[in-house]
Amino acid sequence: MLNLRDRIKGKNENKEYTRTRIEVRDRLLAGEMNDLQQALAKMPSCSLSFPNNNNYEMSLIITPKEGMYYGGTFEFEITVPMEYNNVPPIVKCKTRIWHPNINEQGAICLSVLRPNSLDGHGWMPTRRLIDVIHGLDALFGDLIDFDDPLNIEAATQYQKNIGLFKTKVQDYIYRYAFVTSTHWRDIPTVDKEWHERHDNMKKLSLGGGYEWIASVQKNAVDVDAAACGAEEKDQIDDILQLVYKLRHTDNASDFLPSTEYAVLRLLLKHDQISDLFKILNDPLNYGVFLNEHIACLAINRFIDNKEYSSAARIATIVMQQEMFDSQLLNKLSIFSLIKFVELPTEERKMGPELLAVSEPFEEDDESPTFRYPYLKNNWNDGHFDINDSDLLVSKSLEWFSKVVEYKDPKMKESLELISYAIGKKYEKLEEFLKKDTLNSIKESALNIVRTICKETLQSLGEEDVDVKKKDILTGLISKIGDGISEGDLLSDELMNDFKVIQKEEETKLSSMQKDYYNAWNKRREELLKSQAERLKLQLRLEEISTSRKELSYEKELLFFFENRTKWELKAAEKTKLLEEMKASS
Repeated sequence: MLNLRDRIKGKNENKEYTRTRIEVRDRLLAGEMNDLQQALAKMPSCSLSFPNNNNYEMSLIITPKEGMYYGGTFEFEITVPMEYNNVPPIVKCKTRIWHPNINEQGAICLSVLRPNSLDGHGWMPTRRLIDVIHGLDALFGDLIDFDDPLNIEAATQYQKNIGLFKTKVQDYIYRYAFVTSTHWRDIPTVDKEWHERHDNMKKLSLGGGYEWIASVQKNAVDVDAAACGAEEKDQIDDILQLVYKLRHTDNASDFLPSTEYAVLRLLLKHDQISDLFKILNDPLNYGVFLNEHIACLAINRFIDNKEYSSAARIATIVMQQEMFDSQLLNKLSIFSLIKFVELPTEERKMGPELLAVSEPFEEDDESPTFRYPYLKNNWNDGHFDINDSDLLVSKSLEWFSKVVEYKDPKMKESLELISYAIGKKYEKLEEFLKKDTLNSIKESALNIVRTICKETLQSLGEEDVDVKKKDILTGLISKIGDGISEGDLLSDELMNDFKVIQKEEETKLSSMQKDYYNAWNKRREELLKSQAERLKLQLRLEEISTSRKELSYEKELLFFFENRTKWELKAAEKTKLLEEMKASS
């Protein structure tokens, strides 16, 4: 009888036994598949596939949703041997990773994968594949073990300097484990170049993000170093607090563009969307604005997740900033706005978490405030003061249509008409109604306009006294009619146009952002060196001042006896003067 260990190694001449074991394995796996799929449906971080169309060779993708390895995508190769379930599956990590329990060659230290274990946590015939998947997933959370490491160097680094360990983890993620979306919307993240800021800060001996957050002196370059060094979710509140405080100091004008970019990327990385819109909607207190690249990344992220309201809100912020230089951003913004307009009525809205909402004023009893009405007139500038989603989308479509060029001449007029309809600009709609033809408007746009007009007409109600509005809407609906076929969506047509310029414009945007990175790193280095030099000069001035005081005191001591006669004569003169004053009185 062959030894089990020999059979595992492939030394098996008994073909009948091999066939039987394969049948047993396949039967066991078939019985597990239903429960396995149900369990995986409750594990958003795990995705299982079968690349070779059999049940015993699998590919497991783990994308941690929190912790040090958040942002990475890690692939594991799982092979189930014919001796299953007497022996565990064979697992190898295909993604290079900096982890105490996974070495850089892909070997894994996990109790459930040990054929022989004395601690009761190893493999047993009662275990299933889902136990292995749970264990692998937990290696990025609760089961990470620095006391019993496979990668001793990683564990030692963690124990000596947790900041450097986390930095190296992120470095490996950006180098080997960062996988972008496979959709058309891939906007170059230039993560490798962005991550090089850590190397630049190391050269200046600046340490990690935690050290800078603790030592920041509330000036712009210190806040920038803290923001650019931050990687972890638990650093977000501290960074936002630093930015807020800097904004309320005399140094607010020194705020660096790299700081706002770093803050926004940190929030996107950790899906802190409420904080993202909180600071974008409050430039007075935070002073954080989008640039072309971070705006594209944000829209890309929201469209990938089908969060079209959020994507459209970013597009409206781009419009309010009048940031129209990038054709990539312009067309991406228009696409997101049209996707928003195409949403069903109940979904086509931006909640208070996306829009700027003025908080109620709270009077402080200890410090009463005298309010003067003439200082705050009730005024709406029609731009930054807009807080209605339809009006924001309307103005954005109108402005973007003026700066974006399309090969199809109908596209521009179509976008303008949609902006008039959703913005309830009745004068513009009336002008269009007087035209003799609809040939200048795309059918997909007419479908959108007809739907919006019907919704608006219904919302006016029978009690609305403005009959002219109803007549315009009714006339427009009648003019468009029901003969327009429900063909392609306007967003699909915009997509086709976007693909034409995508590659060239992405290259321009990436190149521009890389130049920004280099300029930011250089500027930060100059400011930090200047700050260090200024600090040295201040310390030197303090030393000189102290030395002068000491020398002055020594001089007084040294010349005290030589000046004794002079001081005695002065004292005598004062005494004589006092006596004369007494005598005269």
